[in-house]
Amino acid sequence: MTLEKTPTDILLEARDIVAERERWCQGTLAVCHIAVEYESVLGGTRLHEVWNPIDPRDPAAEKWCSVGALNKAAGEVVECIEDYRHPLRRAFAFLTDAAISIIGEVKDYDPVVGCNDNSPEANGYDLEGDDHERVLEMYDRAIRLSKDA
Repeated sequence: MTLEKTPTDILLEARDIVAERERWCQGTLAVCHIAVEYESVLGGTRLHEVWNPIDPRDPAAEKWCSVGALNKAAGEVVECIEDYRHPLRRAFAFLTDAAISIIGEVKDYDPVVGCNDNSPEANGYDLEGDDHERVLEMYDRAIRLSKDA
């Protein structure tokens, strides 16, 4: 018999995943680094390196956004779970409440994504301060909310 993770367990593990700035990304759930060699039309071999979007649960993933880290920690995809009593859905609800406490209510945009991505082009506002620090604060608040529930 396996023990199911609690929302707090998922949030703590997800925060740990993105705690280092180098393991955090914006704009996609997760990315892996790939390098492709190709023959240049100008002659010679060139190396093209990119960060490629990838399933956050894939072992090749190297960086995660806030939601991607949550999915990795739970081993499931939050958008695929309909039962709001499920620990991952509950963890996401705590993260959403924490995001709203930081950036306020947002219209037509997920507050967790807004807190993580801070894209004026995408969500119409530009938050002040360090984006990564704001993500860690969002997780800290969500963890406190889950422990108090």
